[in-house]
Amino acid sequence: MEVQNLSNRKVISVSGKDALSFLQGLVTNDMNNLSEGNVVYTLMLTPQGRFAYDFFVTKNGDSILVDHEASFTSEIKSKFNIYKLRSEVVIEDLSEKYNVLQYSSEQEGAYKDPRHSELGYRKYIEHEVKGDDSYDKKTYDLIIPEPHKDMIQGRSFPLEYGMDRFNAISFEKGCYMGQENTARTKYRGTVRKGLFGCVADEDISSIALGTEILHGDAKLGIFCSALGNKGKILLRTEDFEKINTKSLIIDGKKVAVI
Repeated sequence: MEVQNLSNRKVISVSGKDALSFLQGLVTNDMNNLSEGNVVYTLMLTPQGRFAYDFFVTKNGDSILVDHEASFTSEIKSKFNIYKLRSEVVIEDLSEKYNVLQYSSEQEGAYKDPRHSELGYRKYIEHEVKGDDSYDKKTYDLIIPEPHKDMIQGRSFPLEYGMDRFNAISFEKGCYMGQENTARTKYRGTVRKGLFGCVADEDISSIALGTEILHGDAKLGIFCSALGNKGKILLRTEDFEKINTKSLIIDGKKVAVI
């Protein structure tokens, strides 16, 4: 069994009688699908439909746990307090209480990761566990977008990264922030970019998120992230198909698109 301690993830608690309806109006997935036995993966967008945060949400007794990128804890708490208005909602930072773990196999008290069948199980515990980087490796092998690594906050559109295919977006639920642009893009079929994997003969993890990818005069897309010699890149699919090669130079390093 493999396990990784996701030290970059922390937990906020949302409680009160309006907790579920409060989140329902903010996030991209349907909170009515939330139960004691599952975790729902979802996003919070800007009013223009661009990426702001990603959440794993689960019930914990009378409260709802919101698993999020640790560097945005204060920012998310502030946004939640602004948007709750007169709702009966209590926001609490549980960063010091819970550790977020990702297991490769089923564990008691763990939740199946809803994004992909091979990603394993997520669990929230009150003590530390020494782990490895097995989960990180899996996200690069499977080309799973990790928004805090692969998307640019306030700029990236979630459908370009296939977030609907990873069960982060419901197109049947009611209104939420950023819904109009997201739904219009989906139903008009105007997604022109896609997430690809790439591999190099050298370490490419030093290449910065957003580094432009060029082929001659053509702007093909941007670099997202890497672990060692494996990376993820966002490409304009039609332009990439036109160049008839899978070999690219990114920040002076040769990579092959896979």
